[in-house]
Amino acid sequence: MSLVHQQVSSYRLVRQLRANQDYKVYQAEHKRSSEKRIIQIAKLEGKLNKKESRTRLRQYVESIRVINSKHIIPILKYDFAKIKGKNYFYIITPCFISESLKEWLQLRVKTKPLSQHDVDDIMHQAREAVEVYHKLGIVHLNIELSSFMIETTANPKRSQVFLNDFLLAVLSTERSRKDEVRRKEAITQDQNALQEMEKLLNQNVEETGIESAESLESPLQILERRLVIAEEEKAQLQRQLRELEQEKERIVRELQEQREEERRRLILAEEEKERIIRDLQVQKESDTKLLAEAVLATASVKGADAIPIAPSGGGTSRWSGRWFWALGTLLLLTLMLSGTICVLAGLFFFGKPAWAFGSSSAKVTITQAAYELTGSYIFTGVTHSITQVKTQSITVPATNLVLIPGRSARGTLTFHITQSRCNVARAIPAGTVFTGSHGISMVTDHVAILRASCTATVAAHAVKIGPTGDIGAHDMKQTYHTTIIVDNPAAFVGGLYEQSYTTVQQSDIDHAASSLAVRLKQETLNVLHMQLLTNEQFVSSPQCKSKVTSDHQVNDAATNLNVTVTETCTAEFYNPQEIISRSERMLNERAQALFGSNYVLADDIKAEITHVATDVKQGTLITVVTSGLWTYQFSSARADQLARLITGKDKQDTQSILSNQKGVQSVSINISNNDNTMPSNANSINIAYATTLVPIEKGAASSFIY
Repeated sequence: MSLVHQQVSSYRLVRQLRANQDYKVYQAEHKRSSEKRIIQIAKLEGKLNKKESRTRLRQYVESIRVINSKHIIPILKYDFAKIKGKNYFYIITPCFISESLKEWLQLRVKTKPLSQHDVDDIMHQAREAVEVYHKLGIVHLNIELSSFMIETTANPKRSQVFLNDFLLAVLSTERSRKDEVRRKEAITQDQNALQEMEKLLNQNVEETGIESAESLESPLQILERRLVIAEEEKAQLQRQLRELEQEKERIVRELQEQREEERRRLILAEEEKERIIRDLQVQKESDTKLLAEAVLATASVKGADAIPIAPSGGGTSRWSGRWFWALGTLLLLTLMLSGTICVLAGLFFFGKPAWAFGSSSAKVTITQAAYELTGSYIFTGVTHSITQVKTQSITVPATNLVLIPGRSARGTLTFHITQSRCNVARAIPAGTVFTGSHGISMVTDHVAILRASCTATVAAHAVKIGPTGDIGAHDMKQTYHTTIIVDNPAAFVGGLYEQSYTTVQQSDIDHAASSLAVRLKQETLNVLHMQLLTNEQFVSSPQCKSKVTSDHQVNDAATNLNVTVTETCTAEFYNPQEIISRSERMLNERAQALFGSNYVLADDIKAEITHVATDVKQGTLITVVTSGLWTYQFSSARADQLARLITGKDKQDTQSILSNQKGVQSVSINISNNDNTMPSNANSINIAYATTLVPIEKGAASSFIY
């Protein structure tokens, strides 16, 4: 429905310029002065007609008006009006000698091609204008070439671009006020619309062959895009480097384990070799002994057979001599069999041969040396660093209410005496009220004194506060006291109702950030803990930093603001089990170097991380204290060898021989029957072992690595 010829405030709508559903743009003329204005008008229906929405519409428009941006057409007046029984909201702006950007482009491409500089300059101004809206929390939603006006007369070398559709943006923002998702999508839609505008302008540049589409990006945009790509590549390289480091550590561990396994196998092979050699030596000694006994027995038999027996008489027959030899041989064999049975019975029942009964026995106690070795190791370069970043946003209302007091429309009143002569001065007191033809009353601010010139002009203002006092020129023309004509040569303007709007204050940002920070920090720390592998732990508590950003700054006019908190937590971690295992291996290797291969670990090595500190130059230092007990290993074959070594020796010689053996700390000898000589049979010597702790020389108990 067209509203042409309808009256809005003091203006009459004369021509419709644009229309969009319930939003229309008209050219208007003041009904008295014929001043031309542009009026944007919108019908208020449904939710828009409620009191809360009407208040917010005023706040939105007032926030635009006070910005005073060079790329937004200034707002002269805004208010509500009732036309044909319907409620409307209108905005009055100046009528520039300009045209829409769409109309200008259509004419421009026919006469003179666009340059890339023209396109860049126009889009720069358009983006600045839209950014002003977005900072106020207002979204446009319908940006196109016709939404902008372009002024080319003021500065021919540089066109001035203005965003014109205030009311459309305000209505769109109010409709999507409670839908945060829609508001964010609307901002993106505005930005996309600007890109479409730029493409449309660049299409005209391309037709002239001036520049290609690849040159549309500015150098700053190209650098920013390259920087983003570089950051992504850097992050990817860092991830790959960390994976390679982990793979390297895994391979090193596997190689170390393989070396340890090979070393254990070599040790077992050496021990098996020594055992086989000992068994062969024992077997050889046993075989030699049995062979010697067999030789002695054979020699005895042969000797007995070789003893000549004189004949009993010269008349003894050959058969009687043979019987004699047979009986002698049988008797000798019987004696040998009896002796063998006695020896075997003694060994079977008593563990020693029969001839050993009644002989002496000895008990030898060898105290073997044991060494307790301790070491302190300091590890560096065994920690790794991880970082976790989480971001959350929240939208909260702005709470700082700004009140704009209402003001009366102001102007001047002129007084003129109609008499031909002004011999007598006339005075019109300050505060005199005059009512115009439309019932609007004005009151003078000062005394008006009419002297010889017969004319006086004084300042005046409307009695009532608000835009109702805005009247056109000559609206107050009337006669005062029959001889004085009162008139207003210019319009009274500037009347405003009392208004209010909200701005952002620091507490709004702080409260929103604090509501997110604690929960976000805990969530970030939880993710950080989940990244630890088995047996890994933090060197110290993770360090977290919070960064707070807002889409509106303090004192910005806005209804709502979006606050974003970014939490960055960094921690250093290590694997204590791996460090302890390394220190145990190092202590064991050191013990083998100090004591030799015959010393073995009596029990597990005790290792404990005692201190974790951070050095400025060397980073994190982890101290491990280790200790273990090593004793000399005496085998059963070695005991038999020592027993054979001391058989038949006197007590003093035995003491000297055993004390000089490797691994022997002291010797205690106890011989039965108070004898001073060791038994001649090694089986009668019982060797036992005891352990004593021997202190290590000073300087050999600690070791440091860096």
